[in-house]
Amino acid sequence: MAAMKLIRIMDYNDPHTLQPTVPEREFARVRRAARAVVSDDDGRVYLMHARNHGYYKLPGGGINEGESNEAALDREIHEEMGAWVEITGEVGQTIQYDEVKDFRQDSYCYRARLVGELGRPELTDSEAEAGFEVVRFRDFDAAIAAISATQDKPPYAFMTVRDTALLEVARQAG
Repeated sequence: MAAMKLIRIMDYNDPHTLQPTVPEREFARVRRAARAVVSDDDGRVYLMHARNHGYYKLPGGGINEGESNEAALDREIHEEMGAWVEITGEVGQTIQYDEVKDFRQDSYCYRARLVGELGRPELTDSEAEAGFEVVRFRDFDAAIAAISATQDKPPYAFMTVRDTALLEVARQAG
């Protein structure tokens, strides 16, 4: 499998500063995640809104041991949105790291088209507690504006910086 284009490297503790490289060391915890910029045939873009925490994020989540990126994305989209998608391309990869917590996360982002209607999500307890809900935006600009408005809200700043960058790359790709 070819490597995905690297979009951004960021330090969790300073997500707004572009990092040129990841520290050259092994991290105690490494998490892989699959995310998607989901849109429909009318060009509307779908985000997850954590209503109780006041931030937006791209749908997606952790990749289980032995699971492909694509299978994880399909599972995560179904769990969070209650929907199915067709992967239509790659957006790129982001790397976030935290030297203090000895943690690294590699996120692999795809473009995906909504297939059918939204259904009933199967949220985890933490997602339900956060008040996760699917929000549909008229276009990329509206989705980017919503997610960017929360990018200074700790501790979610890294997430909104990451997802804003991914949305902007997807918008430019058309």
